[in-house]
Amino acid sequence: MHEKDLRRLALESSKTVSRKARARLASGSGPTSRNNSPRLSPARLSPAHSPVVSPGGSRPGSRAASRQGSDDEADFDSDDIASSIASLDLNRFREFDNASPEVWLQELDECTEQIIERTRNLRNTAAAREEMLAIYCSILQAQFAADEVSPKLGELIPALLKCIRNGSESEILGALRGMSPSSILSRPLTSVALSITIVTTGEEVFEEAYRALKIRISDSSSEGAQASAIHTLGAVTFFGGADITEVEDVMEFLLSVVASDGECVNATDSGPVVTAALQEWGFLATQFADMEDTSYKAMDMFEEQLDSSILSVQIAAGENVALLYEKSFTPLEEDEDRDDEEGLPCEWGAFQRQGWVRRYDACVSGDFALKSKLQALGTSSVKHMAKDNKKDLHRKFRDILHSCEHPWRGPRYSTAVDMEKGLYLGHRLAVRQGKQLLFMIDRWWKLLRYEAIKRILAGGFITHYKLNEHVREAIPTSLEPPTF
Repeated sequence: MHEKDLRRLALESSKTVSRKARARLASGSGPTSRNNSPRLSPARLSPAHSPVVSPGGSRPGSRAASRQGSDDEADFDSDDIASSIASLDLNRFREFDNASPEVWLQELDECTEQIIERTRNLRNTAAAREEMLAIYCSILQAQFAADEVSPKLGELIPALLKCIRNGSESEILGALRGMSPSSILSRPLTSVALSITIVTTGEEVFEEAYRALKIRISDSSSEGAQASAIHTLGAVTFFGGADITEVEDVMEFLLSVVASDGECVNATDSGPVVTAALQEWGFLATQFADMEDTSYKAMDMFEEQLDSSILSVQIAAGENVALLYEKSFTPLEEDEDRDDEEGLPCEWGAFQRQGWVRRYDACVSGDFALKSKLQALGTSSVKHMAKDNKKDLHRKFRDILHSCEHPWRGPRYSTAVDMEKGLYLGHRLAVRQGKQLLFMIDRWWKLLRYEAIKRILAGGFITHYKLNEHVREAIPTSLEPPTF
């Protein structure tokens, strides 16, 4: 992108233009390819497909051998899910994915002891502690190790929080993400060490962790650490024992980050920070059955963020819009009559129009302007955007608009007709292991939960879904999620 293009972006939209971009405009220097933040999206920063594919030569009978191609949303093109997901370190993940129990158990024991020792022995260097955090995260992604980790939580959680509060920048990122500095620029913000501990064990640490994470979120010394801390706050709130009032408080805080474009946490116009706040707000909002009191205020903020110059911000805002529309419609109760609106003859199953009723208006001021904006994003012809990014934008917003117009249908609902049955093909988004269907993503709340948990577990999602009750409970196969 040339300098004049950056200037045009800055003039066209004041939303979430990165600080580095504004600094380059002020200095008159040209942009580097790495820092072209208005053009970059997570889809360009991570592999196009899920990183769970195991390399050849897995040991016979190993779980990894059966996992080849296991995270298989492949009745369809899964790039939009995979776009925001990457593993910590594929080689390291695969190493522990294929490892015998004797090997990974010994490695886990050694690295947890060294993480704990960080608070006692200052001779442990930041680089060594960072390496231990990376190994720790890779093992907990690849293997379900709740029984091994739980007895050490009394010392392990305080050690991780101490890294977050007092460590070097690379160590803070390690505690939050288990990632080395060289990985920060090449991968999205994923795989939080504290998050994966809580997802694995279900330990109730919200009160203990909340203050440390809020302080880290407001520390402007590292934009990456701020965004990672927001993701960690979302995971700790969801899985770490927060009550309904605490969840609402965190959601209100995240909305303030979105409304101020990051300014309230000293991250003005930071794309990663605003994206993280939008994503974690949506993740936490999936716990509520009725969002009427919250919907109007939040919808205005999300509609405003659709004007962002950053693709990840636009998509996260759009997904939240779809979620709020979805929550305004619920299935009819047994004692309720069908409304006057008839479903189409091609509709079938649980998602026929006549089976759902509007409980409230998702957009209090009318939705014509909002839907017009979604339609424009679904057909946008902006020249500054890369072709693949534009394709992602069009596909995602056509899907979001369809669900806003038909809230009883979830994401990736195909209206192509099966000529033999005379019915819509319906929902085309599924998570499989090989030929085994694990669950259909037929509601937006399921998609947002899947995306949030996959950011933490990456290639180990299938393993945890099968063995980890906290993950299974978060994404049940029923239509309605457990709620407060």
